[in-house]
Amino acid sequence: MTQTHLRSRRAGPRGRAARRPLADGLESAAVEAQCRLFLAELLRAFVRGRSARRATEALMAFVDLSQRARAPWEKTIEQAVRSCDALIAERATASEVDEALFELGRAALRAMVEAISFDPLAAARSAARSDALHRAVLRFARACEREASREGWSYIGLLKERLAATAPSRSGSPAA
Repeated sequence: MTQTHLRSRRAGPRGRAARRPLADGLESAAVEAQCRLFLAELLRAFVRGRSARRATEALMAFVDLSQRARAPWEKTIEQAVRSCDALIAERATASEVDEALFELGRAALRAMVEAISFDPLAAARSAARSDALHRAVLRFARACEREASREGWSYIGLLKERLAATAPSRSGSPAA
């Protein structure tokens, strides 16, 4: 869907965008919520590696709401990021595994961001992010192993079995 289609779908009389005023008190909450939606859709598009149509629509809605509410973008985006971070922090406290999982996700995102950066220090940051990602993977595996051990089984043992079952056979290599 092109921007032209998006404009024509929202268009009111004489092709102008239909603009409804926001209710008092809901302005900043609505703008922040739309910004959070845009961030989520942008990340979804990034991890899919495909269409950014929904992210584009969410960005256009954020810009529209921001303009109608006369909300400063920097403040709104900062609040939305803080709100997302608080939600993630809350969900990460459910267990050691959840905490390690969210840390792993952040480490992966940091590594991906540096992989697409072009500034002179990006390569150095990319190497550091890669090391941090490896540490996060290990922390996650250890957290899973501790939880599995409390339940009477081995996460690492299960990984070994699955890796052995899917690994191509190589003559002369020691058994896992």
